[in-house]
Amino acid sequence: MRPFTIPITIAEICQKFSLPRSSLQILFKENMEQSPKKYINELKLETSRQMICEGKYTISEIALMLGFNSIHYFSRAFTQKYGMAPGEYSKTLYKL
Repeated sequence: MRPFTIPITIAEICQKFSLPRSSLQILFKENMEQSPKKYINELKLETSRQMICEGKYTISEIALMLGFNSIHYFSRAFTQKYGMAPGEYSKTLYKL
């Protein structure tokens, strides 16, 4: 397994930049047009898609490594973003 860093949390961002959570929320809304949580989740979903393409890990391992609370939440979020479940996406990659 390759070394893996668990995604940064909102609390860690606030601590790193000495910002209250409310200020971070405002900065993200003004500059990214989304909340920090949504931004982090989008990054995690994109990373999960890349990891599925690599084919080195199971869907459950990917969800765990990226800090999703449950495989079910991960699967729902992935399906909502990409229009198919992670397992379906994986199968489309290896069709001949």
